[in-house]
Amino acid sequence: MHNPRLLAVGSSKLVAREIAGITRALLGGSLPLQIKLTSEIKAPSPDTFYICAITQEPFLRCVLPEKQLCVFDLHPTTRFFLDIARIPAGETVYVFNNLYPYTQLLIRECRELGIDKLDFRPLAFEEMPKDALMEELEKARWLIGVEPFVGKDLLLASPFREHLREDLTIIPGHRTASVASASHLLTGLAEYFQEHLKKEYWQLSSATPLSDSQQQEGLLTLARQTTGAIRLLQMASLEAIKQQIGTTAASPEEAIPACDCSAAAADEIRQNIEEQFATLSYLTDRLRRLSVPQPD
Repeated sequence: MHNPRLLAVGSSKLVAREIAGITRALLGGSLPLQIKLTSEIKAPSPDTFYICAITQEPFLRCVLPEKQLCVFDLHPTTRFFLDIARIPAGETVYVFNNLYPYTQLLIRECRELGIDKLDFRPLAFEEMPKDALMEELEKARWLIGVEPFVGKDLLLASPFREHLREDLTIIPGHRTASVASASHLLTGLAEYFQEHLKKEYWQLSSATPLSDSQQQEGLLTLARQTTGAIRLLQMASLEAIKQQIGTTAASPEEAIPACDCSAAAADEIRQNIEEQFATLSYLTDRLRRLSVPQPD
């Protein structure tokens, strides 16, 4: 089975790299992952899943089929909001982002969490006049924002760095995908694995009679691929939940044992594969349920 390809898509390379990092943290390095700008996506490629943030969804929906597009609903982890809550009441806090809508989202989330004694002021560096932006930055004692924008690649680089106070405190937010949106990607991968693994099993079963050794080798390969797919999906679903509070899941090697059927007869390997297919089907159904956002 050919592994599917993943493309992290963003309005800028900075955002695309952030989405790629979130995806890699979720899935590990087991699947090929590349980054692309939204403007570079003209048509879908086969066996490819496109991953983007909500802001890029309207454009990509016009050029990609629904089954190949996964939209991450990105939010900072709990740690970010706990750090903001420690800022003394009455302080002015600048919210730094490329666009106003996301600054307003962060401000709203803070207030919904009871962080309502601070004076939040949005700074949208792609929408504000440069002189006005720099003037506001020079006043900032407290500044919050998501990691791609408030780190060394942007805020702490020229031309912004020269306008920052020495006593400025920056609180960076590490974003992760919501459990529902991460589960949407995992559901798509699970359905892809099911379709292609079962197709290979059928082809192997209906092929021109093979020698015993050839048949056993093909079945062993398929059994290991199926076990690997289940392991990947199990660990990724745990990771999606644990990322919400800033922790990570155990390594894949600690999850479920690898398939060891090398000494088994062909009929035993077939039975193992069919049991694995049942597990994969169950897991797909559970992921599909998790991918449906729950009402507030």
